[in-house]
Amino acid sequence: MAKAFIERKNSGDLAAIFADLAVGANVYGLEGDAIEPGLTAFFAKHEGLHHEIVGDVTVDSTETGTVSYRFVKSWTEDGARVTWESKDDTKGRDKVEKLVFDEGRLVSAAVVAVDGER
Repeated sequence: MAKAFIERKNSGDLAAIFADLAVGANVYGLEGDAIEPGLTAFFAKHEGLHHEIVGDVTVDSTETGTVSYRFVKSWTEDGARVTWESKDDTKGRDKVEKLVFDEGRLVSAAVVAVDGER
């Protein structure tokens, strides 16, 4: 399910993402009626947004339906390609994307520090 979510993000298929949300979903801090306009604006601002999973997807054994992974995202800004890595030792950053699914629906998507803090 995580790979399908990434594929939808990479293809810009926001309609499919919205259709797969669980009731009461929280997507990157957006909830309810704020999710669609918030994600739409984010994708519009980040032209050619592309996400790539780095390493393995980790299935959380303590939280059913929860997976996490490190990632690299890139987009075009002012004609140049910008890259953001979730783990960047030079910036002291170590984050993962954490997804929670329930019955095939996305309940939560967040980028969190490996130690669990946002």
